[in-house]
Amino acid sequence: MHTNDLITDNLHIRLHLSDVEPPKPSQDGPTLVLASPLSGIDTPSPFQLLINGDPIPTISNIDYSYAYFSPAPGSFTIQISHPSAALQSCRITPLKLSITPQITAGVVTATLPSTGYYILKIDSYPELLLISEPREDHIPPPLGFRIHNVISAGAKDNNTSISATTAAFQTCIDAANAAGGGTVFVPAGLYSVGNLVLKSNVSLYLAAGSTLRFDPTYAYKIHWHKNSQGRRPITWWIATEFGSRNVKIFGRGVIDGNGVASARANIGNNLLVPISTSDFSCSGILFRNSASWAVTPVLVDGGEFRDVKFLNRFRDSGENDGIDVMHSSNILIHNAIGVGLDDPFSTKTWSASLSDIAVPWPIPADGLPGNDGVTFEQTLSWTICFGLKVGAGVWASQQNITFRRAVVYDCSIGIGIHFQAGDSWVRGVGFEDVDVEGVTWTNMNMRTWCAFFVTGGTDPTDGAQAAIGNVSVQDVRVRDKGQTTAQLVGRNDGKGKLRGVLFNNVTLPDGERAKDLDEMGFTGGVRFAENIRVI
Repeated sequence: MHTNDLITDNLHIRLHLSDVEPPKPSQDGPTLVLASPLSGIDTPSPFQLLINGDPIPTISNIDYSYAYFSPAPGSFTIQISHPSAALQSCRITPLKLSITPQITAGVVTATLPSTGYYILKIDSYPELLLISEPREDHIPPPLGFRIHNVISAGAKDNNTSISATTAAFQTCIDAANAAGGGTVFVPAGLYSVGNLVLKSNVSLYLAAGSTLRFDPTYAYKIHWHKNSQGRRPITWWIATEFGSRNVKIFGRGVIDGNGVASARANIGNNLLVPISTSDFSCSGILFRNSASWAVTPVLVDGGEFRDVKFLNRFRDSGENDGIDVMHSSNILIHNAIGVGLDDPFSTKTWSASLSDIAVPWPIPADGLPGNDGVTFEQTLSWTICFGLKVGAGVWASQQNITFRRAVVYDCSIGIGIHFQAGDSWVRGVGFEDVDVEGVTWTNMNMRTWCAFFVTGGTDPTDGAQAAIGNVSVQDVRVRDKGQTTAQLVGRNDGKGKLRGVLFNNVTLPDGERAKDLDEMGFTGGVRFAENIRVI
C-alpha cells in the first residue's frame, strides 16, 4: 500500500490512495441520475419517468419540471405516467426532429434519438424538460497528485457551515494555483458556499450529484447595484481573478442561485462571472434559479461554454437572463438550453462611466472593447422575452455575432437586435438554421418572430454609417409569426438607420417559403431601413 501526503496550507492528511480508485467512466449500464430533488428544498414533480426502464426522479421548478440524467450511448426510450391521471397527449420539442410519442393506457412512450435537451408538453400540465447528457469522457480522481478535495479541506456537504465550507473551497483553489495548476474536486453533496474567486490554471470539478447553493442570509460581497431593479445589490457569486488565464469549471454538478429566496431578501446574484480572463472554459454545468443574470462573461478573450444549462424561473426572481456576453471576443456557446423570464442568450455592451454594471470592472486604459466573434450554436430557448438577442446596450461595437442551429420554444420576440442605449453600432449578425416554434408572450407591446429595431441611443461616433447593419437571416422556420408586426426600424434617416438585411429561405407557418416582407409580417413595420432583400 502506498500513501500520498496532501498538504493544503496547514492541513496535512495521509490518504491511502489504493483505497480510493479513480472513477472509470462507463459507457454502458443503467441510466445515471445526475440530480435528485434536494431534501427539504425541492418538490418532486407529479410525473413518473423511466429511461430505458430505469426510474429517474423528476424535479418541480414551479413553472415546469425537469429530469437530469445520463443514459447509455445511442437512442433511448422514455416512459412517462401520472399517478392519478391517464395521459392523453404529448408534443416533443424540438419539433423539427418529428418525434411521435405513443400513448397507451394513459402512458406516454417515445424513443429519443440521442442525448440532448427536450421539452415535453403533456396535456395541460406544466412542461417536462428532459436534460440528458452523454457519459463523461474524463472524471478526475477524487484524490491524488494536484487534486484538491474540498471535503479533505474541511467543506461540509450537508448545506451547513457556509463560512468553513467557503474557506475550504477557496483554500483548495489557492493551493492549486500556487502549485502551478491543479483540480479542485467537489464530490456529490449539497454545499452552502459564499463568494469564490477562481485563479489561473485551476480546474473546478463538480461531480454528478453535487450542488453549490446560494444562501441569501450570508454576507456576500456586493459588487454592484442594478438600477432597473430599484438599485438591488448584486454579488458575483463565483468569479475569476482579474488577469487570470486557463480557468476551467466542469462536471455534471449544479450551481443553484436560490433565486426566489434571494429576490425576497433583496439580493441578486450573478452565478458565474468570468471577467478579465483568457482561455476560459465551462462545460456540463447546470445553472439553476439565479436572482439576476446567471452567467456574465466580461472582458474575456477566448471562452467556451459547452453542454451548459440555464434553468431559471418565470416569476419571483427578477431579471434572470441565462448568459450575457459582454465586451468579449472569440466566445463559443455550444449545446445549451436556456429557460427563464428574461433573455436566455444575448450579447450586450455598456458605458464605462454611465452603466451600473460596469462600476467594479477593471476598465482597460484604452476603454471597453466591443463584442467580436461570439457564436451561439445548438441552443434551445424558452422565455417571456427575446429567444435570441443582440442588445439592448450598444455602448461599444458588436460585430460577428452568430446564432446557429437554434430552437425557440416560446418567447415574445423570436430573434432580435435591440439598440436601446449607446453611441456605437451593431454589424455582421447572423441568424442561421433557427426554428421559431412559439410566440405566445407579449413584451414591450411586441409579440413577433423577428424585430431589429432602435429605440434610443445616439448615432455612431466612430464613422460607422448605420446603427445596425449587415444582418443575415437564413434557413429559418417560422411556425408562429406572433400577433404584432415584425420590425425593421432604425433611429433616423441618417447614421441611425438600419442598413443591409438579407432574408434567405424563411419558411412560414403554412410551410411555404417567404417571397417578400409582407408575407413575413413586416407590413407597416419597416422605417428608416434600406437595402432589405428577400431571396
